[in-house]
Amino acid sequence: MKTIKSLFITSLIISGIAIIGCTSKDEVINTNELDEIADAIYKTTTIFFDETVPNPVCLKEFPLEELNETEISALSQMREEELLARDIYLQLFEIYKYPVFEFIAKSEAWHTGVVKYLIDRYQLTDPAAAHEIGLFTNTDIQALHDALLHKGKLSGTDALKVGATIEDVDIYDLQNLLTNGIDNQDISCAFQNLMKGSRNHMRAFVKVLSYGGTTYTPQYLTQEEFDYIISSDHEIGPVDCNN
Repeated sequence: MKTIKSLFITSLIISGIAIIGCTSKDEVINTNELDEIADAIYKTTTIFFDETVPNPVCLKEFPLEELNETEISALSQMREEELLARDIYLQLFEIYKYPVFEFIAKSEAWHTGVVKYLIDRYQLTDPAAAHEIGLFTNTDIQALHDALLHKGKLSGTDALKVGATIEDVDIYDLQNLLTNGIDNQDISCAFQNLMKGSRNHMRAFVKVLSYGGTTYTPQYLTQEEFDYIISSDHEIGPVDCNN
């Protein structure tokens, strides 16, 4: 693990990557801060591996239960909402080359794959069957994508704030769905784990923002909910869906 982390430090020094962006142009970070920054980025790489559970095999162990309308709508919504996150992070990575976007985009690809597995399991129509990056069948998600991408293109700092906002939306929506109509065990377990992943992603974006002296104000979660997440440790391993 230390070897991987040291490679991050080396790559940062060699490439001169500026992690934090300013309104006008990205600022160069003092090399004394590289170890801390590498640690923040390194944690985003562990997110992808931490979230490999529950995989489709685990979800298959749950019984097939009758779907209600909320669950059908929720699966369609979250399929594209997770794609929105992946698509924006990929597009912002192309602009700024911040590793945090590339690493979390991989995690979001896994997220949307989990939802796709559930859609297939229940033989539902996949709203993203012919998905192209940045294009969505849900008009609300399309509008959100366009607005956030526009903001993210303004500066590196704005891009990182967009990342935090996306995770803010994800946690908010998943919380509401889990407390308002989701009762199938497999869907509930999957959504709990997606929400855990989003908490980790938010911690990563907020931590990287902090190195530029920038704070993020929650747009969807309450300040109390946000503060609790940020003050809590990075979550490793799957959520125990039996408790």
